[in-house]
Amino acid sequence: MSARRIVATAITLNPKVHIIARTRFLGELESLARPGADEVITEEYETAIQILVRLLRRFLVPLREIESVVAGIRSESYEMLRQPERAGAKIEPGALLPDLEISSFRVAPGSLAQNRTLADLRLRATSGLSVLAVRRGSDLIPNPAADMMILSGDSVIVAGTPAQLALGHRIFEMIEHSEGADE
Repeated sequence: MSARRIVATAITLNPKVHIIARTRFLGELESLARPGADEVITEEYETAIQILVRLLRRFLVPLREIESVVAGIRSESYEMLRQPERAGAKIEPGALLPDLEISSFRVAPGSLAQNRTLADLRLRATSGLSVLAVRRGSDLIPNPAADMMILSGDSVIVAGTPAQLALGHRIFEMIEHSEGADE
């Protein structure tokens, strides 16, 4: 109520003033725009936009595309969010990279990968997998170097097709049995 009075007073004092108002709820948007607020920022929708941004980033949508979507939503005074049936195409996360999955494998003691470097494993050549990161304890090592030794208990984060991930399971999680070893 006081925000509406402030907007009306400001317009009365200076009809050319540019007013940006903030409100918590969408229901208050029109009551601030009607007396003359040029822009009304709605916390309710800005929160939704931030959730959308994080979701799109999670699905590796390029930053410029995310910024374009956000600018479009804001330029239409959140119309896209107010009338979901008007929203554009549905976002299908798999549509960007339909055959690519990101997964992680815990290196089992006695596995083919244990105590070998990434270079020794030749993952891309033998399985097609790309190593994105290695988690060792609480440390995350992004884009690990080829000379990094893979240890039992490491989590190796990889990208590949489902078939390539199946090979990754054999490399990282299955225990190699040598002849005469106890099972």
